[in-house]
Amino acid sequence: MTEYIELADAVLFYAVKLTTSPPPQFIRKPGQIWVFYTNEAPSRFSWFVSVNRTGIREQINLTMTHKLDSDIPIVYGRLTESEQLVEKDYDEIYARKNRTAAWFVSHCPVRSDRRIYVTRMQTRTDVDVFGSCGTLSCGQAEIIPGVAAMRNDADRSTCFPLLSRTYKFYLAFENSLCQEYVTEKFFKIFNNVDVVPVVRGGADYKSYFPPGTFVDAADFSSPEALADYLDDLGNDKPRYISYLRKKNRYQAVRDSPSWQCKLCEKLHVDPLQKSYDNIHAWFTTNSCVDPIDVL
Repeated sequence: MTEYIELADAVLFYAVKLTTSPPPQFIRKPGQIWVFYTNEAPSRFSWFVSVNRTGIREQINLTMTHKLDSDIPIVYGRLTESEQLVEKDYDEIYARKNRTAAWFVSHCPVRSDRRIYVTRMQTRTDVDVFGSCGTLSCGQAEIIPGVAAMRNDADRSTCFPLLSRTYKFYLAFENSLCQEYVTEKFFKIFNNVDVVPVVRGGADYKSYFPPGTFVDAADFSSPEALADYLDDLGNDKPRYISYLRKKNRYQAVRDSPSWQCKLCEKLHVDPLQKSYDNIHAWFTTNSCVDPIDVL
């Protein structure tokens, strides 16, 4: 395998797979570009220990991460205004909903303490938890324990209609509170799902996404305060429907071109020869915070 690496014009270091082991030893040919790649949050610190090894941390030339100052930023998606709005009977949609919020989750103990947050919300309103961290299941999560629901098309055909039919809100809570880190949890709800997303993460959602299309937990002092607000909003039919109407004006689309194409273009048109002094520090320093809303 190392013979292919030694011939390559560029080598991609997938940080998640490095774990605590050093990468294979090989002779780096002159001009070879080393690329640091991950779509995970910096808070998953144990995955990035190897990146702090001498011989890697000061040798990276290009970065591909969720951080917007990466050489090639990777985003899970973006919102665009729909060209054709689908007419819906919002009175009927509202009338059939009988539960406040749903949460689909597979990883329970995470740095954002989202499970603690949701448990406190449940003291004030109904939140149904699907997947490994709850008692309910939907789609693929019924078959494969530990796999998050709604990961594939089969799950969408089962779980999205359930959300649209039964729930007023969907909790799109990130596993880490990291700057600019927004995953598919948020975007997938914009694809013709009649539910309002509630976000909790480290990104400044209001700077990136249309106001009035989501509820941000950062606007509330505690999980209980957010739960009370969701109850009030959910019971105010005109206000709730206005959220749905505005949200349904937008659709989520994949970032285009793909990161693979962007990397290929970068290597061809911009063969810069720079290197990061400390890739570990660049990626992790001041990128994530611990939660203060569950203290």
